[in-house]
Amino acid sequence: MPLSKRKRSLIMLTIFVFGCAIWSVVGVTIRLNPQPPVAELRTARDHWQRVAPAHYRLTIAFSGPFNPLGGVRYTIEDNRVTHMEWANLFAIQPGIPAAQVENTEWYYSPYGYSIAFLPSIDQYTMDNLFAFAEEKISQEPTPPVVAWCGSSDGNVGRIRYEATYDEEKGYITSLQRGNCVAYEFGLGLLCPVTSDCSFRLRVVSLEPLP
Repeated sequence: MPLSKRKRSLIMLTIFVFGCAIWSVVGVTIRLNPQPPVAELRTARDHWQRVAPAHYRLTIAFSGPFNPLGGVRYTIEDNRVTHMEWANLFAIQPGIPAAQVENTEWYYSPYGYSIAFLPSIDQYTMDNLFAFAEEKISQEPTPPVVAWCGSSDGNVGRIRYEATYDEEKGYITSLQRGNCVAYEFGLGLLCPVTSDCSFRLRVVSLEPLP
């Protein structure tokens, strides 16, 4: 016996409400062909080493909990930092001359960036950054096809490192340390919420020099 129009409408409404409820509480990331994070890093590093200029200028923006936003521009020659200056990323007036980095207490404070990234602010070459990232990311497991709240091993609150890479030249474009909950589908209302959960560095630019 065919369903009446009213019953069909009720069934459709029930399915819609149930679907919205599921969407609200889940937080899921789906990877169809997951790879070990360190494999992606090594592929990017190998590509960078093939095309890397001997001399370049590297601008990095730092951000983190209880820390000032900072931007530093490095001059690198033969894998050695030869000059550091403030990048003026947040200057109100563009074109203000960059000052040499002298006060570095913000980097070495008890909650500063030295606990999350390279131990010294004057070590930021791309090769050193790759070496540091490989040491950390090699400990990360291969993510599952379906990850609840973005966790790769079921431990949602675990401190982990994640990196992204430039598609054209392979260099690291960002490196993040934290236990932020991340997911691609759903609202994640059942996922734990952590505030001030990550340190992040972002490569603003990498410019070859003569």
